[in-house]
Amino acid sequence: MKKIFKTLLFACTVALVSVSCDSDENSHSYNGPFQTYYDQANYSISAMDTDNNTTNLVVVATTASSTDRQISLSVDPTSTAVLGDDFTMASTVTIPANSYTGTVAVTSNFTANTLAGVQAIINITDDSAAQFKNSAVVNIQHRSCDPVDAPAFTGLYAIEQVAGSNGFGDSFNDAQVELFDNGTDSRVFQVGYLIGAPLVLELNFDCSFVTIEPTEAPVTCGGAITLSNAPAGSEGTYMPADDSEFYFTYTETIPEGCSVAQSAVITYKFTKI
Repeated sequence: MKKIFKTLLFACTVALVSVSCDSDENSHSYNGPFQTYYDQANYSISAMDTDNNTTNLVVVATTASSTDRQISLSVDPTSTAVLGDDFTMASTVTIPANSYTGTVAVTSNFTANTLAGVQAIINITDDSAAQFKNSAVVNIQHRSCDPVDAPAFTGLYAIEQVAGSNGFGDSFNDAQVELFDNGTDSRVFQVGYLIGAPLVLELNFDCSFVTIEPTEAPVTCGGAITLSNAPAGSEGTYMPADDSEFYFTYTETIPEGCSVAQSAVITYKFTKI
């Protein structure tokens, strides 16, 4: 009986080892044609002031080769970033011999476009391009931290709510406001707000973002509506060298006592008159 048990145990062990080895071998096998694709669909570049920044796009090959391979790339015509102005990159990527991956560097430049935020869409145009992940989007965003001094961003501005809703309609009652200097990077303005008394709001112009000093507006349904900064990544923006327009985004939190209690992220466009 013991002999039979040992024989069975040995057979099971061999079977397990065989399955394990076969599985490992199959995980590295590929019998299809040579294809290339990106390891991910989205990349990003973020830089301060005039610093250039670089990200590496990774192109994956389905098979290795004994020689280097050059894979052709091109900029999609729908890109908002301009090659040579807003960013630089090579027109090919090299996948080295005996390797499955190659990288190509995309380097951003400090321009008016990259300050506003642009996208470079890079296509694999080689014959080996796969039917999937053959295009990568590079989001490029530069920020300027130069001081904002008067008279920039002062004077009369037309205002328009362009995104978000608190359930009451437009939050600001006025079609235009006047911005006053409140020191470097700071501006204040008064605006009619819902059905309550006018509010005095302070805006800060900081590294291409427009933020707000938190403010409370008392409401008849109890408590106060709080105006505070928008979530990170959704702040309003401005162009340091151009005060003709800017965007102000903030979070509006309505108290529980009101029938439409909620938080809303609201954006206003300011256009200089």
